[in-house]
Amino acid sequence: MRFTLTYRGDLPPNANTQEKWRIRRTLEPQLRCLWETPPLNELAKYQDPDYLPNDCYVGHSLSGLEYVPLISDKLSLRAELDIFLLSASLPGGLINKSGDIDNRLKTLIDALSVPVNPQQVPPSPATEPDNRVFCLLENDRLITRVEVSNDKLLTEKESSREALVIIRVRPIAFKVTLANIGIAV
Repeated sequence: MRFTLTYRGDLPPNANTQEKWRIRRTLEPQLRCLWETPPLNELAKYQDPDYLPNDCYVGHSLSGLEYVPLISDKLSLRAELDIFLLSASLPGGLINKSGDIDNRLKTLIDALSVPVNPQQVPPSPATEPDNRVFCLLENDRLITRVEVSNDKLLTEKESSREALVIIRVRPIAFKVTLANIGIAV
């Protein structure tokens, strides 16, 4: 099961907690929708904290919120990412005007991941009424491959910080289980 996430907005290098949260919240509805779409909708028990046995639950509690990652150790999944970054600068120009590409990618990957500690969650964060935040990654160590390419975003002026990011995700089972067989095929 491959799928695509998209993000359009500011993608700063060295983003602060608020900026990463804004990106996370922009991506969150796509991941929430993914959990409601076959084959993931058949794995609802993995996002239910009351389901027994409780070792099935993939969520993590932090700062009064529940984070539900898709790529997780509980589902024995890893991810390969193909990232296509469109920005106002010319292709290859990410290092000059928009900030270096590795720091912009770090911002993006942090926003795709469950926060590790309370300092990575802004005070009074905006969430859905259920106080759940759907994320792609339990932890960035679950990424096995990243391929990045970039091009010019023709709808923006050279001075714009606007970016359009297309993220193709390929879940990989590091151990095939009944839970992940429909996801990692």
